[in-house]
Amino acid sequence: YRRFRKSAGVCQPRTPPSPLKQRMSLWRRAPTGEKSAGASAFGKGRWISGRSKRPIPTFAFSCDRCGRCCREREDVLLNPADLFRIAKFLNQTPSQVVEHYCECYIGPDSRLPLIRLRPKAYRNTCPFLGPEGCRIHQAKPTVCALYPLGRAYIAPKDKLVYFCQPLTCGSNKKMHTVREWLAAFGLTFADEDSMRWMRLTPRLTLWMLHNESKLRQKERCEIWAHMQNLCYLQYDIQHPFSEQFIRNTDELLQKLPDA
Repeated sequence: YRRFRKSAGVCQPRTPPSPLKQRMSLWRRAPTGEKSAGASAFGKGRWISGRSKRPIPTFAFSCDRCGRCCREREDVLLNPADLFRIAKFLNQTPSQVVEHYCECYIGPDSRLPLIRLRPKAYRNTCPFLGPEGCRIHQAKPTVCALYPLGRAYIAPKDKLVYFCQPLTCGSNKKMHTVREWLAAFGLTFADEDSMRWMRLTPRLTLWMLHNESKLRQKERCEIWAHMQNLCYLQYDIQHPFSEQFIRNTDELLQKLPDA
């Protein structure tokens, strides 16, 4: 698009804001007396380190419960902690949740078993979207709970950074801090459960890329089954997730020489 500004009686094109500036326009300065974290080189007060102890900026967002972000979605991947929270919320086993609401496949790049929500046929709607909104709102997947925030894992520094995405629905009527927003869904700023998963997946991917061609089809399927069971499914929802995840992944790594 092209907008124009007047200068000395002449209409001149106005350069539209860059996508980065549009993305960051949702961030606001912290209230008086609270300094912005500015904890990353990606942009002062806009990207926020998951290990920062300093106060953080606020962002503007208000959900209008339109359900738009729950439609035309085929990309909602679950990490093991997501699946565990949903299973606990529904009082089902992780295997039952996968059977009723999910699809499993081997990632073309990661070569690891992945689990995503299986959308309904109509408009690729999330299986948990009901007439009143999200039916698992308090236990929704991390990627859904974060919106309009996004985050990235910076492997060399072993930390999470949070950023604000462009709005595709809702409004910017209400101000929030990142910690407040995460806490509403039972998530923490550092999110150690997700961090453990993010540290593990590169190790598993490298092992598969190095060894997959050496394995027979039966052996590959057996290893993928072990990965799926130990990472995603073999949990008792009556016991804490973290301890079970650590125990399961230790067992998995023992099955994979040099992983």
